[in-house]
Order: sequence, then structure tokens, then C-alpha cells
Amino acid sequence: MVIRLGGFHTEMSYLGSSGCLMAGSGLKELLEVVYADNAVRHMLTGKAVSRAVRGQMLVDAALNTILVAKAYNVSTTTTNQLRSDDAERENVSSEREGASLRVGQLSTLLHVMKKR
Repeated sequence: MVIRLGGFHTEMSYLGSSGCLMAGSGLKELLEVVYADNAVRHMLTGKAVSRAVRGQMLVDAALNTILVAKAYNVSTTTTNQLRSDDAERENVSSEREGASLRVGQLSTLLHVMKKR
């Protein structure tokens, strides 16, 4: 007998494994800016699939916006807001493989993107 997962259960497994791999990277704290604590726990274990996919897309869009703005030296309304919020927020860094992720900047960008 061979047990095969369907598409939905494969997606749940993928989201749960990515949540396990990203533990300690600051992703949990970043998602808690937009979602409640309990919802984030379910998202990172793969139980809340639609929320997890939306959260992953928000984080992806926020990171891509920051990277493009820095690569092309472009000033957008979100990057201007990030610069002004930097003075108010403390910089919380999450180290993963030598790269520093500024959770304060990403959380501000997620707030702006969610309002759109």
C-alpha cells in the first residue's frame, strides 16, 4: 500500500516545514504585526493554509520592495515612511546565515501594504 498526499495536504506539509525551517529568523515576529499570535502559530505549522499563503505573499512583496528600492536607489512612499519610522523604532535584528533582517522596517512595510 502506498499513501499519496493530495495537493492540499502537500501544501500544508510544505508550509509546516517552511515554518520549522524559519524558526528563530524573525518571521514569527514579523507576521505577528499583521496577524494574531495564535493565528501565526497555526500559519507556521501549516494548519491555516489560506492565511499562511497570504502572509508569505505579504512578506515576499515587502522584501522585494525593499530590495528593488535599494538596488535602483528609488524612493517610494513606503521607503520614505520606513526612513521616518527608523528614528522611532528600535532596530531588532535577526541573524540568519550572516544576513541581518530589520524586522522594524519590514513590519512597517507590511502595515502599509495591508492597507492597500
